Amino acid sequence: MIIIINPNSTVSMTQAMLETAHKACPDIMIKGWTSHKGPVAIQGPEDGEACVPHLLKLVEKASDDGASVIIIGCFDDTGLDAARKLAVCPN
Repeated sequence: MIIIINPNSTVSMTQAMLETAHKACPDIMIKGWTSHKGPVAIQGPEDGEACVPHLLKLVEKASDDGASVIIIGCFDDTGLDAARKLAVCPN
């Protein structure tokens, strides 16, 4: 199972990422999760830092739920180093 985590709180963005992933990989179970406690958009370092705590909770949950792949759906590496330390799937 692949879990795409949107670190911002825009549900429509999560849905767009999920739809694109399903088109690319229709036979793979893919889930999209929205970080509802994150900023609406990540438009700079402050927004990136604000989203990391909740993002990491979702990474930990995805790992606990057995995700084989966790994708952080963001244009930069928001929370990536810390997420790698939490995830038990290949990173």
